[in-house]
Amino acid sequence: MKKCILAMLGAGAVITSPAKASDARIVTGSEEAASAEVDQAFALIGQKQPAQALDLLAPLIDRFNQQIAEAEKTRMVFCGPTLMEASVYAVLPAIEKKDGLVMGRDVCDAFFAKAYALVELDRKPEALATLQRLTSLAPMHSRYLVELGYAYRINGQNGKAEDAYRMALEHADLGEDDKTKSTNHASALRGIGYMLVEKRDLAAAENAYKKSLKYDPDSAIAKGELEFIAQQRKRAK
Repeated sequence: MKKCILAMLGAGAVITSPAKASDARIVTGSEEAASAEVDQAFALIGQKQPAQALDLLAPLIDRFNQQIAEAEKTRMVFCGPTLMEASVYAVLPAIEKKDGLVMGRDVCDAFFAKAYALVELDRKPEALATLQRLTSLAPMHSRYLVELGYAYRINGQNGKAEDAYRMALEHADLGEDDKTKSTNHASALRGIGYMLVEKRDLAAAENAYKKSLKYDPDSAIAKGELEFIAQQRKRAK
């Protein structure tokens, strides 16, 4: 029987039969030190000190990368930013008839913080590579996919950017609550709208931005883009 080992939300766990949730056995633990380091890194980024955040994260991410590389020799590896997603990822290896490892939220957060810091430092290719790695570990997390779309866009890869935004929309309802789901939908739709404007598909872009306002009625970004689209149409007449 294939096993999926879970370390979710700062906890270690073993699921003996991921294909049958009723057979699951979970044993929890904690990684408070990792959580504290990630929180401190986000605080440094908020204080406009992204380089210091990267220095702080480097040993932690090196450790995570070593763990991931070792695990990938024998199993599928994910990280679970939420309990719901961790549970979904726990089932995926069984579908492929493989063993699996779902690492904890701290792993996701560490890679996300690194990507954020790299964007702040304008190290665009490195930020993209980090987000590619993160979304390979959490392939259904809408916010990470939105950020991946942005990273592709600033690296001049518009086709991949639109694909990432559409994937973010596809997984928007995996958010842990209604507010998060709405944010996911709105962010993904705004990203899609932006890429459609770049393609000069103003009708489809307008539709995407209007849909985004259903989830975030007060979005100044969406309203501004709709005004821009209206101006472009007037100029074209």
